[in-house]
Order: sequence, then structure tokens, then C-alpha cells
Amino acid sequence: MDRRHFVQAGMSSVLLPGAVISLSAAASSAIPAAQDYFFVDDRFAAGALQGGTISPSLAPIRVQADVTPVWTGLLAGGHIEAPLALRGVTTESFFFCLKTLLGRQVHDSQISRIGHDLHLWTIRTRNGMTT
Repeated sequence: MDRRHFVQAGMSSVLLPGAVISLSAAASSAIPAAQDYFFVDDRFAAGALQGGTISPSLAPIRVQADVTPVWTGLLAGGHIEAPLALRGVTTESFFFCLKTLLGRQVHDSQISRIGHDLHLWTIRTRNGMTT
């Protein structure tokens, strides 16, 4: 079994039916808008369309496959003190890498496949990032 299939098999156990309906309401209820981030993989037109309907009030942060610029430029600086609500319409690998980088800060996460390559996901942290 190659690494991609291993990761897909492991992540398939956390897929939740109906998550597409409940993710946007669950993620935005408890934290200030300044700590709410929404990521859209701009390589997929369907992601941009989904992003506009899922989070119409929040400007999406356009990303591509690599999570490194988001991590180093936005989240790993240690300046975030409030809990985070991170949402996205991206590939599964973007979600997986971001969740791994957040580590023990992750309070709750959900993911649901919404297309061949795209997943809708939410990650909430317990408290702000610390260095």
C-alpha cells in the first residue's frame, strides 16, 4: 500500500455524512471574525463556487496544494491569542497537513468529500497559537 492510499484509508474513517450542511454553522459560532479563516484551493473552479456559498461573508484565502505559505505567513507566528476557526474547500492533503501542524491545539475537526478532488473541512483550536 502506498502512502497516498494509506492516508486516504485513515482519513475515510473521519468522514461524516451530512457534514457539508453542518460545518459552516458549527465553525463560526464562538470566535471573533478576525480569528476566522476560510481557505479555497484556486486550482479548482468548483472550490471557488462552493466557497462563495459556504462562507459568503468571509473573503477566502486562495491557496494551492502547499500549506507552507499559510503556516509560515499566517498561523505559526505565535501572534494569535484567540481560538481559531479554520474552514476550507481544498484537497484532503491540505487539511491533513494543516491539522498535523496544529497538533495538540486542535479541539475539533471535520471533513467531508464534496467532489473528486475537493473536501469541505473545519478545524477549531482550543486556544491561540503559542510558540
